[in-house]
Amino acid sequence: ASCETLRCSTYSADAPTASVFVLYTGQHYDPLVGQPAASDAGASPLRRLPLDAGVRLAASAIEIARAHNAEAERRKLERRVKRIKCGGCGAIVADNAAFQAHCTEVEHDDDFTYECEQVELVLGEGDELPDGHVDLESEGVHAFYNALSSEALSLSMRCTLAPFVLDGKRYPTLEAAITADAVADLPSSEQRAAAVLSAVRAQYASEAAEG
Repeated sequence: ASCETLRCSTYSADAPTASVFVLYTGQHYDPLVGQPAASDAGASPLRRLPLDAGVRLAASAIEIARAHNAEAERRKLERRVKRIKCGGCGAIVADNAAFQAHCTEVEHDDDFTYECEQVELVLGEGDELPDGHVDLESEGVHAFYNALSSEALSLSMRCTLAPFVLDGKRYPTLEAAITADAVADLPSSEQRAAAVLSAVRAQYASEAAEG
């Protein structure tokens, strides 16, 4: 059964002895198995089905494909945010500062060691994004990620265009330049944006870029 066409295609050997169902998701193949009868307690799922199962169960296979597509669309609309979970009481707080406040305001037992862990919360369609978070999947957002290789261009710019010099200082990467104190300490977002643009221009004006 294909999730792309919502149709079943039959492929048979010269002398088939059983039927096997496979779901094609558009990316990979997943086996579909039959559920044993309720009276067969402990029986394994049915991977090899009778020869006539291809006709009898084709509609069920298509319904599984439809359900897969619906779940895939639902997951596309999900957004994930990071949170801090208290190791003592399990409370979920926004960040490290909130966890510190939680530890001073909430009484825990004597075994509490101020431990916490980072957890990921899933927001469904219609759920409001918490303050201070950006939806990286939004059409109006462009996300930059560090390069996986030395030749790939990205925010880190660890490529042949680095290092470069900006305002008399040598920077190994673009990321190092725009996260430096000279940029971070600027009083306004407009000034910081201008500094980032200057760093990009300086990198692409380097001898390596011109060569």
